[in-house]
Amino acid sequence: MSVSSNRLSKRFALDTNLVERESEAMSRLWELDADGWIQLVKTDALDTELSGTSDPIKRERLRDETAGMLEQMGPVVLGHSRLDHTVLGSDEDAVHLDAVIETLLAPARREDGCSSSSGGDCLRGREVLLPRRVG
Repeated sequence: MSVSSNRLSKRFALDTNLVERESEAMSRLWELDADGWIQLVKTDALDTELSGTSDPIKRERLRDETAGMLEQMGPVVLGHSRLDHTVLGSDEDAVHLDAVIETLLAPARREDGCSSSSGGDCLRGREVLLPRRVG
């Protein structure tokens, strides 16, 4: 994994469910990252979610696989984010995040924007929003 090269200037936040997914597409993304064409990054939520893995051997293996990844800081998601690994979102961030959620989710699931108790929808929306916020 190379953080010093990103030939296409493309950065993708890796979701927790993709860390151990074995597919041709994921293999290709890891290869493009290793070759410096793109950059796969993680959010604070990835480490938080991996720390909840019940099997200690699996948890350590998954954390080792993502340890060298650059962590992209984004707006805090209460109940999910580690406060020392996020930034306080602005009103503009909230507008953009709600627009992402509006676009991605079915009407029944987006009634309350990021105020859902699970926060999962907000985390998914934030992964789409991060590249826009940080350029």
